[in-house]
Amino acid sequence: MTPAGFANAMTVLAAVGGSTNAIIHLCAVAGRRGLILPLRDFGSVSARVPVVVDVAPIGTGLMPDLAAAGGAPAVLASVSADLDLSVPTASG
Repeated sequence: MTPAGFANAMTVLAAVGGSTNAIIHLCAVAGRRGLILPLRDFGSVSARVPVVVDVAPIGTGLMPDLAAAGGAPAVLASVSADLDLSVPTASG
C-alpha cells in the first residue's frame, strides 16, 4: 500500500467510525511497508472527516441498515472529495 493508500484507508476509517483495532492494524501494515503512520495523523483525519455511518456502537443503526442505505459505495461517495482516486484498489 502506498502513502496515499494509507491516507484513503484512514479517511474511510474515520467516516465509518472504525475501531481502534483498525488503527493498530493499519500502523502494523505501514510498518511492514517501511512507512511510519503516526497516531496524530489519525487524529488529524478524524477532525476533518465526518462520521457518515449511523451504525452501532457509535450510532443507532445496524449493519443491515447500512447495506440498505447503499453500503460501502455510499460511504465512499460521501467522502470522495477527501480520497485520492488515483490510488489502485483491490480490483485494479
